[in-house]
Formats: sequence, C-alpha cells, structure tokens
Amino acid sequence: LKSRNEGLSYKKIAKELNITENTVKTVLHRAVLQLKKKLNTLITFLF
Repeated sequence: LKSRNEGLSYKKIAKELNITENTVKTVLHRAVLQLKKKLNTLITFLF
C-alpha cells in the first residue's frame, strides 16, 4: 500500500524492506486479488 498511499516506487519499497522488486510486485498483486475477492463477497451479501 505504500506504493499507492505514499507514492513510493516498487524499487524504493524493495530497498526499504530489503526484498526484490519482483517480490514487492507479487505481494501487492496478491493483496489486490484478496481485497477484490473479499469485496465481491461483501457486495454479494449486501445485495
């Protein structure tokens, strides 16, 4: 979320966390997928 909230690049996040840029991309991608899944479940429940 730092990439979106704080405007940090994948490179800066990777350096800060001492991980590769690819790991940052993978973790963010997985987080977005989980969020979408949970939101879809919530929307289905509400409507």
